[in-house]
Amino acid sequence: MIAKMKKIEVIGMKSQRKAVMELLQQMGAVEFSEQEDDAEGLESIDVSDRIMQFERYLSVSAQALSVLDEYAPEKTGMFQARKEAPLTKFSMAQGEAKSMGDLVFGITAADKKIHELNVEIGRVRGKIASLKPWEALDVPLNFGGTDKTVSAIAFLPFEADYAAVEKALGDTAEKIYFEITDKEKDSTRIFFLYLREDAETAERAIREGGFLPPSFPLSHFTPTKKIEQLTQKIESLESDVAKQKQFLSDCGAKRRDIQMFYDHIVLRRDKYEQLEKLKQTEKTFVLEGYVPEKRAKTVKEKIEASTLSYAEISEVPESEEAPVLFVNGGFARPVEGITKTYSMPGKTDIDPNGIMAFFYYLFFGMMFSDAGYGLLLALGAGYLGFIAKTEKATRENMRMFCYCGISTTFWGLMYGSFFGNVIPVVSGTFFGAEHVLKPLWLDPVQEPLTLLIFSVALGLVQIIVGLGIKFYMLWRQGEKASAVFDVGLWILILLGVCALAGGKGLGNEMAATVGMYMMIVGAVGLVLTQGRDKKNVFARLLSGVISLYDVTSYVSDALSYSRLMALGLATGVIAQVVNTMGSLGGGGIVNGIVFAVVFVVGHALNFAINCLGAYVHTNRLQYVEFFSKFYEGGGRAFSPLGMNTKYYEFMEE
Repeated sequence: MIAKMKKIEVIGMKSQRKAVMELLQQMGAVEFSEQEDDAEGLESIDVSDRIMQFERYLSVSAQALSVLDEYAPEKTGMFQARKEAPLTKFSMAQGEAKSMGDLVFGITAADKKIHELNVEIGRVRGKIASLKPWEALDVPLNFGGTDKTVSAIAFLPFEADYAAVEKALGDTAEKIYFEITDKEKDSTRIFFLYLREDAETAERAIREGGFLPPSFPLSHFTPTKKIEQLTQKIESLESDVAKQKQFLSDCGAKRRDIQMFYDHIVLRRDKYEQLEKLKQTEKTFVLEGYVPEKRAKTVKEKIEASTLSYAEISEVPESEEAPVLFVNGGFARPVEGITKTYSMPGKTDIDPNGIMAFFYYLFFGMMFSDAGYGLLLALGAGYLGFIAKTEKATRENMRMFCYCGISTTFWGLMYGSFFGNVIPVVSGTFFGAEHVLKPLWLDPVQEPLTLLIFSVALGLVQIIVGLGIKFYMLWRQGEKASAVFDVGLWILILLGVCALAGGKGLGNEMAATVGMYMMIVGAVGLVLTQGRDKKNVFARLLSGVISLYDVTSYVSDALSYSRLMALGLATGVIAQVVNTMGSLGGGGIVNGIVFAVVFVVGHALNFAINCLGAYVHTNRLQYVEFFSKFYEGGGRAFSPLGMNTKYYEFMEE
């Protein structure tokens, strides 16, 4: 059902604003609403700068926690719930908050420093790599010669011997002394020495011979000495990296404090975002919002008892569309997320979850359709949904899948499928005596047509239920003519189809005859009433005749439910194929091991693919075939100011 909402208005002294906001945040029962600007003397509160500051702290804190996950990892479970903390830690002292702020900025700065140091280490290593080929050179790299000689270093971009160097220097080779200091497949390093009086000729020969100058700056040290210096620099840089990493590793002990700081900032940001919706004067403030009717009295009493403020509860005006809050029991609550994913109910809608839950679990089970798979799903999801400590959203999702697993187990027994046909395959292949799990109803492989008819019949039932809800909604809104003529007649036709088909199938001619007359009466009624808004009698009849074309839409919708048969059949057939593949080798220990491997891998894949398929197509049937008959949507979820934290759940001591 949908909770009834009330309007709440709080008026108090400005000095009590913080206390009121924190009280409402802890209660999580009031959604603030924007106020009109027509009240003279009231002004809005601009807190955009503070919100931006909070967002910056949240970003840096999240980054710091990510850095700690790299340098001080912590093992966590996939479905781990928030840690509990006493409500006294709801607000962090200013000094403590500043200290934690400095810490998260320090962590991100250390991570940035490590990155910069690693970049510098890479650059220095590159220098060493470029100097290595010149290690044999026993003079400084920038050695220019003596008073009478000139020296230079260069390289050729290919492997060359002394003859090749001489050839490259041409006729000037006899005036130039050179040594090959290093060579490899794609490079040859050379040291040149020539007289200063021959410098111009020698340099031209070197240049024109294709010799290239080194790509690094020349120092006054020998290559060996320079490499030694650079190696020492790398050691120093790596020492700095180690210190920064040690700092980050030590900060791992502060992870819980940082998480608490993150949640503290989240709560403050959320509170300040709501502050923008308040109005205030020099000494007072005014707050407006929505509160569920069942909590309205408690909220009013706590506000007035704890603060110097006054709270007034009133009805939501007809012109306003209040936020929507679902209030359902354990059977329907797990599927609320399915409805929320589609759209929240509009102002005239009813809560569809209770009715949808029955069909959802039923259809999922028919499509997944294997008792073994159902047991695995029910037990795994049931543990996470009912026993393990998980977050509320995860808990409800797992409960939904648990119910789906129970339904799957039921339909698997109806179809005689337990991990496909594993019982007869294993008993016949490895134990020499075949035992069969007989279906309690039918074998989909042997009787697919019966299952197809049953699936379409179930579809017609859900479609009729959807139209029945539409009939109720129109009648409740006072549109009784529309309820009877636009919806009721179609219900009559579809019920007639069911009676006709059932009567023919069961050999009951009376039921078939009644069904035929129901269809005729419904069709005639549509022809006579669908154009009732038109004055021209011929236009009215023509509109009525055209409306009968909608029967194709209902036929299409009903046929969509054939997927209940198709997916259920696919799950069982694939499971049987897996078992057959595993047993091809016959009996024996070795073949038993092979069978076990094929069984686990094959059924795991079949489980994953068909569970996903059942989930997707069950959702589709609700969204497209069911909701389209009555559901308008367009509402918005109730979103109160609350303790929407990420890491800690604050509890009363």
